[in-house]
Amino acid sequence: PWVRYGTKLKLKEIKELLDTLPRSSSVAIISAEHLHKELFTHSGAGTLIMRGHRLFSKQDLAEVDSDRLRALLMEHDPSIASGETTAASYWQHLAALKKEGGRYWIYGDEPYQVAAVVMRKPGQNIAVVDKFVASKAAVLGNITDNAWKLITRDHPQLVWSVPRADDNLSWHFERADGSWAVGDNIVFWYGVEDWKQISELLTSKFNAQNTTSSSVPSGTRAYSTMARRNIARNSAPMGRRSYSTGSSSGSPLRVGLIGARGFTGRELIKLIDGHPRFELSYVSSRELAGKPVPNYTKAQLSHVNLSAQQVGDLAKAGRQAVDVWILALPNNVAAPFVAEINTATAQVSVDQQPIVVDLSADYRFDATGQWAYGLPELHRSELKTNMTGRIANPGCYATGSQLGLAPLLPYLDQSRLPSVFGVSGYSGAGTKPSPKNDPEFLRDNLIPYAPVNHIHEREIGHSLTRMSHPQHPFTTNNPIRVQFSPHVAPFFQGISLTLHVPLCQSMTAKDMLEVFREFYQNEKLVHVTESAPLVRDNAGKHYAVVGGFAVPPHSEGGLAELANRRAVLNVTLDNLLKGAATQAIQNMNIAVGIDEYTGIPTPDEPTMSPN
Repeated sequence: PWVRYGTKLKLKEIKELLDTLPRSSSVAIISAEHLHKELFTHSGAGTLIMRGHRLFSKQDLAEVDSDRLRALLMEHDPSIASGETTAASYWQHLAALKKEGGRYWIYGDEPYQVAAVVMRKPGQNIAVVDKFVASKAAVLGNITDNAWKLITRDHPQLVWSVPRADDNLSWHFERADGSWAVGDNIVFWYGVEDWKQISELLTSKFNAQNTTSSSVPSGTRAYSTMARRNIARNSAPMGRRSYSTGSSSGSPLRVGLIGARGFTGRELIKLIDGHPRFELSYVSSRELAGKPVPNYTKAQLSHVNLSAQQVGDLAKAGRQAVDVWILALPNNVAAPFVAEINTATAQVSVDQQPIVVDLSADYRFDATGQWAYGLPELHRSELKTNMTGRIANPGCYATGSQLGLAPLLPYLDQSRLPSVFGVSGYSGAGTKPSPKNDPEFLRDNLIPYAPVNHIHEREIGHSLTRMSHPQHPFTTNNPIRVQFSPHVAPFFQGISLTLHVPLCQSMTAKDMLEVFREFYQNEKLVHVTESAPLVRDNAGKHYAVVGGFAVPPHSEGGLAELANRRAVLNVTLDNLLKGAATQAIQNMNIAVGIDEYTGIPTPDEPTMSPN
């Protein structure tokens, strides 16, 4: 509405003026309603023109003022300022590149407040930003932004590397189309949309482009040297055909997390942030793409939206690209990602294939032998000998129920079904809005759901049957069956289970306590207590607690004796931790050959409220 009374002419004049001014000049419309009256002025309403300095782009060092460029580098480039290398040696490096058939571009402004060097070796399609330095005045005056626009105009595809300690990582994240955390550095790219090209770049070409530039120490000012880094670690020969890492002790293991929006994804990010060996390389979420990853301090990451094909392209490099893929997706969604990874790694040696941990129910009933069931307390030997690196993480209810039933399998009456009454916090219902995760609907309420054939009901029986054979007379033809009744409660996280287990012989509560203590005596993430555990004590904890052992009074003969020959016990666990994220970390630790409890708090005693 304010384009009137000759304003169109004024806009045309502004445009013509900017066409003749240096690129770093700017126009500010201070008062749009007076634009038709006011000419260019430094006061009052109207239009303010600020003159900047011309930017230049040269392809030969002889065309720039090498003395002023040297002075800028000596003041703001860490490797040259520290004396680790010299400007003269860098000039020789540029000359050698040109002699080999490569090209370089030097960008800067007339006062030499900012300078950048972009390189391209023979046969390369993607240019590398090798240096980008600027004075404080250039940063404050946005000359760096103008220089970046000029660079991207000349080079539609760019890659560069910045140390994690760089003071101005956010500037790089804002200008990059993607990034990948690699050791102490973050690799950024711009204008590269072909993920196959990115995969090749990160695994081979970029590795071959290592220069003599040093890493930038913590505290370096913004826009310091972006030296190129090796992004693929050398893998030592494997001593056994398992998934113990071939890298040196303490070197980071890269994790790709697919499905970060849910509550479990958030807990995984926190656990990986505190883990001494794991680091996030990719955090994928369709809804959160482009937004910063919260609760992660090892690097400044943004969410991406990786398709199954893109994950497959990255997986072609095996563990050179990503060591572990975590699929934290809803049921029936993981299959395309698994198929792409399997196809991509078909020619990769077993010891270099990435580990895949699936948190959905899609592979918990696997009959091919490709997937290990990831409940370490009951399937540890299977996990340690698994050769495929494919792990199906158990469900939360299924984890607690099996921990409560497994020690009693030798005493189980096969003619009667165990019964499990489960209550979960509403975080177990996921983030998609529904009555089961609506706090207002749940207020003073308890919601039963899926009273028969719940997927965890089937999982409990299937996995216990597999675990029990051949010690106990349960097989696929004679499986263990359970009755499971899930409910949602008004609290956010945690699970409380009450189990009724029919017995083939009489037991006392003391007998049961001894059986469970012996069964879990060496387990750091399962605590056995005499009193009944409370869900509020277990929320936010990484372990499960089994206790509250009881048996009905003894009855003589008939159906009454049979009905009373049962055990009653309680199990609590956090559905997001031991029921999901913590258990995934536990499985990942086993798969890569490090201590099972690395990065997981393991207190000697559980938290228990006073009776």
